[in-house]
Amino acid sequence: MGIIGLLIIITLHGMWVLYDYEQVYPEDKVDKKIILVGTVASLIDQDKSVSKFLFATNDGLVQLSVYPNKNLKSWRLTPGTRWRFTVKLQYPEGYSNPGVFSYVTWLKHQGIKAVGYVVTTENVQFHGMDYNYLIERLRYNIQKTLNHHIKDISIRALASALLIGNRNELTTEDKRVFQQTGTSHLIAISGLHIGMIALFAFVFVRVLWSLSIVLCQWLPAQKVALVAAVVSAFLYSLLAGFAIPTQRAFIMVLIFSLALMTNRKINGFNVLIIAAIIIVLWNPLSILAPGFWLSFMAVFFLIIINRLLLYMPKFKRYVLIQFLLMLLLIPLTVYWFQGFTLIGVVANLVAIPLVSFLIVPSLFLNLMLSFFGITLWSISAYLIKALIVWLDVLPTYMLFFSWHSISLLAVLAAIMGMLILFLPLSWYFRVLGLTLFLALWQKNTLPFDVGAKVTVLDVGHGLAVVIQTKNAVVVYDTAGAGGHKFVLANHTLIPYLKNQGVHTINALIISHLGKDHSGGIENVLASFNVDQVIANEKLSEINNSICTAGKRWLQDGVVFEFLTANHLTGNNGSCVLKISFDDKSMLLTGDIYKTAERYILKQYHNQLKSIVLVAPHHGSGSSSSKAFIEAVGPKYVIFSSSGHDGFKHPHNEVVQAYLNIGAKILNTAQNGAITAIFKDNGELEIETEK
Repeated sequence: MGIIGLLIIITLHGMWVLYDYEQVYPEDKVDKKIILVGTVASLIDQDKSVSKFLFATNDGLVQLSVYPNKNLKSWRLTPGTRWRFTVKLQYPEGYSNPGVFSYVTWLKHQGIKAVGYVVTTENVQFHGMDYNYLIERLRYNIQKTLNHHIKDISIRALASALLIGNRNELTTEDKRVFQQTGTSHLIAISGLHIGMIALFAFVFVRVLWSLSIVLCQWLPAQKVALVAAVVSAFLYSLLAGFAIPTQRAFIMVLIFSLALMTNRKINGFNVLIIAAIIIVLWNPLSILAPGFWLSFMAVFFLIIINRLLLYMPKFKRYVLIQFLLMLLLIPLTVYWFQGFTLIGVVANLVAIPLVSFLIVPSLFLNLMLSFFGITLWSISAYLIKALIVWLDVLPTYMLFFSWHSISLLAVLAAIMGMLILFLPLSWYFRVLGLTLFLALWQKNTLPFDVGAKVTVLDVGHGLAVVIQTKNAVVVYDTAGAGGHKFVLANHTLIPYLKNQGVHTINALIISHLGKDHSGGIENVLASFNVDQVIANEKLSEINNSICTAGKRWLQDGVVFEFLTANHLTGNNGSCVLKISFDDKSMLLTGDIYKTAERYILKQYHNQLKSIVLVAPHHGSGSSSSKAFIEAVGPKYVIFSSSGHDGFKHPHNEVVQAYLNIGAKILNTAQNGAITAIFKDNGELEIETEK
């Protein structure tokens, strides 16, 4: 009866999650200044230019930003503190690009109803403490301890991720290293960490309890140790934020412990299924998270592999388990992250025991010792440094493979194919398995009747354009970057290129060095093979050529030509690129002003005519002169802008000027990514993501 009651409670919670998911933040509280009272419900995610945190209000959870100011310092915003702010909220808006992760959907799955910023010029009031957030408060205090004792930023970031599941301090480069070495699971507080903490607690309590005959007569040491293991696993899961992998691990520890307490045998597959059912009932949205499938499939594969290799010598089995698990997870990592590594086996041979048996236990031991004024954090720091050094020396650049996006059907086929290859079956079944595995090679290609496809991506206030011909890819600008952790290209341009099956960029063009156009260049260079970089000036540490006026080349019937005002600098010196296929052209103008327009009109008046124009400087009033508009004579005008960036682009008079010549207006802020498809039969198709 107790189990049925527990399942009913779990199911009711799941129904509440679905109900809350459908609720919308009150319309009368968005897109205007309002007074908001609530509680800081998370650690602060701090970057150079902004601090972000979750704020729990009566109408739901919102994500607020605080920009540098004199009136409200971010260090005051500690978890559990209640505040009265003046804020401006809006409904979450992400970047709408084909085949790219939806930030808006992710926010909704986290229960976040609105996003906004604190108006720090208005009065800010502290309203005391809310003790419903004790766990977040504890995580904050642990983070303070780490900040005090570990000064190296990269080491502290890893310590925080491993101890309390705080990944806010990890940089993009940190995450890249772990991804490309196949060790990302180690910084996600995986089931392995929960299991190891439970095991240490079990052994420690059992040994201590066994020292007393009286205590053992009263209650067996094993049962007390099992309770300690469950409690330790639960507390660590709370500290880690109770993400899906930790939920799965805790439930499995709990079920195995109950089975041992009641002297019952239980099958590993059954435990995994029970854990999956409980998690889905508790939060039905979890089934949509990559962490759910990666966590459960990894354990599922481990159970199968362990049974197949049961009688193999221990070290050989350990190595082979890592190798087979890496192979079996390739389809899933390709599906969600468009890449996989073959260095993971070597990396994990050292990283797993180092993290599980030394780093994590030492962090917990130091945390407990710190309560008594004993500081041995340097030991943990040295161990983490050893992990970083180990991962850095691995040749990831040789054995990490960026891959194109694949369908869910291809994932299932590839997994089935690999399982067939590994199982002791007849040769003809193995041939079938090999055939199914080939599904990973499916790839997006241009339709046979398309000569060129030009996509202006939705990157807010900035620019990133991808030009695809039958055998080449040209990228014009790389979107913006904010701080050292948020690089827009990682969330827009790079995943779009991977979705399109791009491995090599034939030409990367940087129109000018404005951060909203060049912010992602380093990340793009790190993610793809780039044959040549072209810019309007020499770039530091990059061997690039200059977009010299008149320079042109032919690729698969598509003509690329620069019409740049090379004698000008900055925005006015932006690389102006004309793309022509048959009798139709598209003009990319960067951030040129009317000064550059006048020069280009004088030099290339007869070459400017284009059916599609990406408006100069996002539609600013300082560009798009009447003479320039008439010379280009576009049928379609594309503005790459954001609806909430403060720049107020495009300018109303500029939009009207294009409307006056009969042009159709398209804006990434409203339309999402905009694609111009030039067909072999001379037709032009315009597609929008929204």
